[in-house]
Amino acid sequence: MVLRTTRSGAVFSPYVHGEHEALFDHQAITSPFHFDAEPQLQHDHLLRQAHSLNESDPDAYYLDPDDDDDGHPGSVSSEDSDMEVSEEEDNATVSPNQSIRELFSHLSNKQRRKRLRRFLKRFGVSDSEARAMRFVPKIHNAPFANTLKRVSQKRRRESKPILVDVDLESRPVSTSGWLGAPSKVKPAAAKEVRELVDERGFKFINWDGKTTHPLVDGCGRVIGLLAGEPRDTATKHHSKLWTEAVDNLADAMRDVRAKLKPRAVNPSHRRGTFGNATVGIGFGNGRQQPMNFKQDGKYAKLYRDLCDGPAARVAHYQASMFRTYAPRIHQYYSTHMEKLLNRLPFLHHNFKRSVFAACTFNLGPRTITLPHLDRSNLAFGWCAITALGNFNPDLGGYFVIWELGLVIRFPPGATILIPSAILTHSNLPIAEGEERLSFTQFTAGCLLRYIHNGFMTDKELLAKATKDQLEEREEERASRWLNGLGLFSQLNEFS
Repeated sequence: MVLRTTRSGAVFSPYVHGEHEALFDHQAITSPFHFDAEPQLQHDHLLRQAHSLNESDPDAYYLDPDDDDDGHPGSVSSEDSDMEVSEEEDNATVSPNQSIRELFSHLSNKQRRKRLRRFLKRFGVSDSEARAMRFVPKIHNAPFANTLKRVSQKRRRESKPILVDVDLESRPVSTSGWLGAPSKVKPAAAKEVRELVDERGFKFINWDGKTTHPLVDGCGRVIGLLAGEPRDTATKHHSKLWTEAVDNLADAMRDVRAKLKPRAVNPSHRRGTFGNATVGIGFGNGRQQPMNFKQDGKYAKLYRDLCDGPAARVAHYQASMFRTYAPRIHQYYSTHMEKLLNRLPFLHHNFKRSVFAACTFNLGPRTITLPHLDRSNLAFGWCAITALGNFNPDLGGYFVIWELGLVIRFPPGATILIPSAILTHSNLPIAEGEERLSFTQFTAGCLLRYIHNGFMTDKELLAKATKDQLEEREEERASRWLNGLGLFSQLNEFS
């Protein structure tokens, strides 16, 4: 009998020596591993076996430290709270030809993942070591088809699309296909829904802000998403916990706004007249390499505390819906962000379960944006927006997407995702005395271009490139925009 002890010396959780390695091999192990070997050899062997098992069937055994049942962070499964451990599982004494499938065949996939994590810890494999093996990645970058939960797939199938009339292929982008380009049409700002619907022929979407609706063009391409809110998996109703999360974020943003200098509270800029701050990783504007956005002195900690605290829940939900409805674009972001953080480990990534490089806190008190494009974002990428604050969504705050001819009711707590570099968007004014804030996530196109160039600027790349490399680069530039559109999901993929 081997007894485990805590750092204080307390003894707990006895377990029996056995040939446990069979638990970690998807294929039966024919030659048993003996636990009288060197401790480090035991440790390394288990890591290799667990990693092998994870790759063999990632849907059943993928380890995610913050796993939830409906594909949205923060949900709690009532199934797990009452989960009991049988004596057979606790002892885990199995024959060398027995697989983990046989031992845990009566459990759900999520419970199997929890069991596997517990076995790793039992043999001294920490979460950080597992993460170093890409076993529990910092960024959720496992293949989409193997990680999306069945309940998320069901919700996606059940979501009702909104058809829009737009030709994305003709939207203006930069010659390289990385960034948006100025629109030839400059829409005049509107103040009322009636003005847009009756006079300009816009379509009004009376959205409840809770249900999910993909925006689908005439080619069946999913070009955006009314993501709504997460649901409580136990009751299938919209979660009160989400309401608390967005209220906590709004309260924290108000506290930050109260500490700002007066000139920073209501500055005028091209998007409107309201205070804002961008946090995360950016590139361009004189930077020679990717850097974290800089805030003045004491404000840096305020925004970092927002990211580490109340903003995380909202950011993770935005990223979860991005992964569910635009998996190929999400994977594109994930792959590039992983390369970036491995190459430049001094960079601070905002949220561990979000692939977006940066976020913006629009602090209000009246965050009403003018018609604009976020041209510096990736041209074929998506931007996530969550409305916050105290305002009546039937009187104002409507979200307008000009090229789609849509006016969308956008209540506090609701989330929308769109390709903001190519679709002009804005808000309608809220009523007097009301307050509106918002939280957004995005990734700059020039940041992804830098990573794609092999961590070089265009200037550095051109100076080093051979003739063949230059020809290949020009071919990529000519096809990048259409190839990027090819990453968008097709609605029929969700059936």
